[in-house]
Amino acid sequence: MAWKRSNDQILKSPENTSLIIELVGPNSKKCPGKSIEAIRTTQRLFAASKLPSTLRIIYADKGDEEWLYQETKKYLRPFELQMQENVQVNPHSVNSETKEGVEWIQDSCTETRPNFLDGSATAHGYTHIIQKMQFTSNQSQWGTWGKAPRWLLEGGATFADQIVMYRSDEERWLDFIPKNTPFDLRRYDLKSFEEYFNSDGWQVTEKFPNQRAYDLGLIVCEILVAMKGPSVLIDLYFDLSQTQNFDLSFKNTFGVTWTEAKPDVAYAIYKYIKYWTS
Repeated sequence: MAWKRSNDQILKSPENTSLIIELVGPNSKKCPGKSIEAIRTTQRLFAASKLPSTLRIIYADKGDEEWLYQETKKYLRPFELQMQENVQVNPHSVNSETKEGVEWIQDSCTETRPNFLDGSATAHGYTHIIQKMQFTSNQSQWGTWGKAPRWLLEGGATFADQIVMYRSDEERWLDFIPKNTPFDLRRYDLKSFEEYFNSDGWQVTEKFPNQRAYDLGLIVCEILVAMKGPSVLIDLYFDLSQTQNFDLSFKNTFGVTWTEAKPDVAYAIYKYIKYWTS
């Protein structure tokens, strides 16, 4: 149902013609592959949501890092940058004043990973830009996007990138989660799923590694999309920008709070995975 609702949304949505500007480093080459097509598909998937007015894709190869960092700072303010250990990383971000997004594509002509070649990695990053775009009505909203669970942040972006990858093949979509569920996730009992949804998903632990936000988040988002359609993955962010309370935003969308819903979600996923692995 999630696959069908997503494809129906893509098919009925007109092509988005917002401006995409491609910038290339002085010592870099541009091999976009299917990145632009993937962005346009993601725009149609979330056509009912607030989207950036312009997207700047910055291509940079090894050796152009300093140019890349300085170029990014031309379009994003310090609090809109993404930093890891005081080093800039791909921002997947938007200027809340100009409403213009910035996405990096690095080493595009030598990249061999399938999710980069088919554009789904770019769709993932662009979805993060759309998520943050919902918090641009005023500067005070910006930090609120972090009040959403991390499973929604990464699960929603992973859902979008998988739709881009498998939208023409429902059978492969249906096979993806059963075939790609990690062994450690298959071993979780019901209590483990309940514990995950009661934990702070922004804190990585040995039991709940970073990957849980992606693989478990994808399953939750598939359930939500099956119920409400793909726009719900962004609608929750827009509502959160108004309420600043995820429990309330979830209730505004689904009629119950996330606190009330998560035991049922944990049970559904537990049974779902047991069915695949039985």
